[in-house]
Amino acid sequence: MTAFLAQAAPVEQVGSETIIQLNYYLIEISSGSNATVVPVAGIAGNLWAPNTFGTILVGDNPLIEGPSPSSPKVGQVRGLGTFNRPSRQPSVLSIVGGTGKFEGARGSAFLQTYNSSVLLFSFKFALFK
Repeated sequence: MTAFLAQAAPVEQVGSETIIQLNYYLIEISSGSNATVVPVAGIAGNLWAPNTFGTILVGDNPLIEGPSPSSPKVGQVRGLGTFNRPSRQPSVLSIVGGTGKFEGARGSAFLQTYNSSVLLFSFKFALFK
């Protein structure tokens, strides 16, 4: 499981673009019947698991307002990624698209681990459009 943090407000105007900072929690469940992230490829001879270096993952994770899994859902994160080292803080993710008001969005998400256990990964993101 992974989690993300929620607020949206324009923070800067750059030319004709407005930079908006969003903070959400992303819930990522890496095992069980309700898994939201699945390993699809990895290094030959190694276990392909969500926490194994080099594993390629596909995810469809809910965004929520707070760190509790019962917090209100505000969106969805879909995509793929590779597992690196969770101890690197913060990690930077590229944003290359979106839906609704964020269609065509580009920017960065700064990922910081909020909480983790065997089945639960909680990350705090700061998103910039």
